[in-house]
Amino acid sequence: MKRTLLKHICCPECNSQFKLITEEISHDEIKKGRLECKKCGRMYPIIRYIPRFVKTDTNMESFSFEWEKHARTQVDSSKDRRSEKSFFNKTNFNRSKLKGKLVLDAGCGTGRYTDIASRSGGEVIGFDLSFAVDYAYKNLGMRKNVHIIQADMFNLPFKKETFDYVFSIGVLHHTGNAKKAFKSILKLLKRGGEIGIWVYSNQNPVTVRATKFWRIFTTRIPKRLFYYMCYLAIPLYYIKKIPLFYPLLLLMPSSMDKGWDWIVLVTFDWYSPTFMTFHSYPEVFGWFKDNNVSITHLGEPTAVAGTKK
Repeated sequence: MKRTLLKHICCPECNSQFKLITEEISHDEIKKGRLECKKCGRMYPIIRYIPRFVKTDTNMESFSFEWEKHARTQVDSSKDRRSEKSFFNKTNFNRSKLKGKLVLDAGCGTGRYTDIASRSGGEVIGFDLSFAVDYAYKNLGMRKNVHIIQADMFNLPFKKETFDYVFSIGVLHHTGNAKKAFKSILKLLKRGGEIGIWVYSNQNPVTVRATKFWRIFTTRIPKRLFYYMCYLAIPLYYIKKIPLFYPLLLLMPSSMDKGWDWIVLVTFDWYSPTFMTFHSYPEVFGWFKDNNVSITHLGEPTAVAGTKK
């Protein structure tokens, strides 16, 4: 943890400032220590450089597992810019305007999009409920403009109207209450700030029904076993490209991303989480309208961005 993070965080219970207690420092980062609330006295540990505001990864075990296996799969390389294209298409953020701004990545995983926002010059705080944060720190934590914490979407250690930009890509639909999660992160955005989200679309009812049917079984299979079962999606990728077998795309959804590692990861991510919901544009429009956010961008279903009034 960097000492500069202190000015951005507060006690999630009473919103008061923290006292930092340092036990071990390495490479100018706090590797081990504690955050003590100056008002209520609650203590939160800093373990392996990361402030921990939760004790477990409850309901997020599948994500902790998958990111252990794929810590860098979706982090862009010099030859593959898929994540960068996805980020700007779904948020419509202006790359040049991110420079010097405070940005929140709500549900950072291993840092796929934190990477893009930080390379664009923003000071980025990424949080996740799962233990993916350990891999996010390994990937990006030593960057001067990146902070990683482990926290709950519904009990975050930030004061209202702290951030200039907030984004959450592919996360809200895994929280159990996407609308409530949206409101939770929106209150952290400054007036005039921009927010961009992407949630699973319900525009294809056949795929939605098929997914829900298969998830009756897949969510009950031991995670490690099901992960290796997802390797069956690799031959499916090629079979589904044959026009005769196109209906399989609807009846047995699996990743059609290029690369075997992406195929396995995305398929596992689709079928294994505890929570998974689907949403429509009108529903998401309602979230924005009800919370005084003007919509400025519509991306691939269902990606919506806007400005807080």
